Amino acid sequence: MSLDEGFQLVPAYRRPLVKATVLHLLWSGHVTTALDRPLSAGHALRRAA
Repeated sequence: MSLDEGFQLVPAYRRPLVKATVLHLLWSGHVTTALDRPLSAGHALRRAA
């Protein structure tokens, strides 16, 4: 799933709240992505091992 798709997972909630939640999951290590370039909508999110 892309970062942008993650931001659109829960349309019932305001996008800034969902975006903050997805970024928290990334920051806390629950999901991962390549960080060799600045984050963009196309970054692929992966469940952490």
